[in-house]
Amino acid sequence: MGIQHYLVGGVVVAACVLLLINFNKWRNRFVDITARKPSGATGRRFYRDPKSHYRSFELLLDKLHLTPGEHFLDICCGGGKLLEQALKTGVQAAGLDHSPDMVALTQENNLLAVEKNRLDVQQGDACALPWREATFDAVANANALFFLPDPVQVFREACRVLKPGGRFTVVTAVKHKLVNVLFLPWSSSMSLYTDDQLADMLRKAGFKQVQAYSPDRMHQIGYGEKG
Repeated sequence: MGIQHYLVGGVVVAACVLLLINFNKWRNRFVDITARKPSGATGRRFYRDPKSHYRSFELLLDKLHLTPGEHFLDICCGGGKLLEQALKTGVQAAGLDHSPDMVALTQENNLLAVEKNRLDVQQGDACALPWREATFDAVANANALFFLPDPVQVFREACRVLKPGGRFTVVTAVKHKLVNVLFLPWSSSMSLYTDDQLADMLRKAGFKQVQAYSPDRMHQIGYGEKG
C-alpha cells in the first residue's frame, strides 16, 4: 500500500506540473497574439478597432496638442487607430510596430494617408528606431509600455528622434489593484510603474519638463520635452 500510495502521489504531482506548464504556455501564447505581439486573425480582430483604447488616445492627443504640418511618430502603433486620429489634425505621420500583422493592419486602416505619402509605417524594434535624429516634432507610445523589456532605452530612442523642443507622451495603465483584476490574464505579464518611477525613467532618457501622473484609476500619463 505504501508503494502504491507514493506512485499515485507521484502521478498526481507530475500531472499537475504538466498542466501548469501547458497553462503557462497557453497564457503566454494568448498574451502574445492579443497584446504583446498581436498576430493572426485574433490579433487583427483585437486591433482593427480597439474601442477600449480610445480614452487613452484622447488623453494622449490632448497632451501633445498636435498642429498641422508637424511630424508625428507612434511607437508600437498596433492597428494604427491612434495614427488615424492624429492624421486628422493635419500632421505628417509615421508608425512602428514589431508585429508584421500590425504593420499591415495599420496600412489598411490608413490606406489613403499611405497612398498620399502622409504616413510611413515600418516594422522594427522600439529600442532602435529606423529614423534619423531630430526627425519628429511629437512622439507617442500608447498602451504598450507595460510589455517593453527596456522602457528607458525606448524613451532614449524617442528623445533621439525628436527635434529640440519636441514633445513625448506615453500613456499606460496605472499601478492599481483594479487594473490587475480587469486585465486578467494579461496582468501577470505586465510591468506597471508608480508615477515617480515613470518620471525617473523619462529623466534618465534625457527628457526635460517631465511630468508623470494618473488622471484616474485606469490611466497613467508620462510627458517630457527634448531640451
